[in-house]
Amino acid sequence: MKKRIAALTLLASLAIGSSSTLAADFSDYSLRTRADQIVTMGEKTVVLHISGKQTPDNVSVEGITYPSKFVPVKDLFRYTSSTVQWDNSRKVATVANQGKKLLLNYSNKPLTPGEGEVVAPRTWITMQNGQAMIDVYVLTYILHRYGNVNVDGKRYEDKEREEWNKKLNFLGILYAEWLPEVKAERMHIYVSLP
Repeated sequence: MKKRIAALTLLASLAIGSSSTLAADFSDYSLRTRADQIVTMGEKTVVLHISGKQTPDNVSVEGITYPSKFVPVKDLFRYTSSTVQWDNSRKVATVANQGKKLLLNYSNKPLTPGEGEVVAPRTWITMQNGQAMIDVYVLTYILHRYGNVNVDGKRYEDKEREEWNKKLNFLGILYAEWLPEVKAERMHIYVSLP
């Protein structure tokens, strides 16, 4: 009996130790890597669904399909209350709403934010065929409806995600969610607007 209790105690301590090690290792990753690991299941395409008062049915119900997790900035924010502008001389896209701005710097030059401005990390954006693109997995992770609740229903803390959620709360997006379509290798991203 003592051997059985000792074995169970050892197994329990190993399970607890390995789960805390996994949590510690996970927090060592960048926000973008954490977003990729939580949101994606290896899907090759993204179907973006945007629902709100101004959104046409074909966008909210059918969605728009993209070949990767990077979607055009103008497509993502087209139906929000935000405005999108492109400064060709600086190579900066600006998403503005409620007197605040999200700056997407596509140049290799440093960009210092002014009052009410937030600069997205360079790893979240890319330029493809002359289009300003943004990593929709990162935004979905940051703006996720349930925040710090994992897919298995357990709570975890990601302070960096929470900080970015507060920084980006002006974008005109209520929340975002993901739903994988595993057989078709597609990830459905649902963005809800007011």
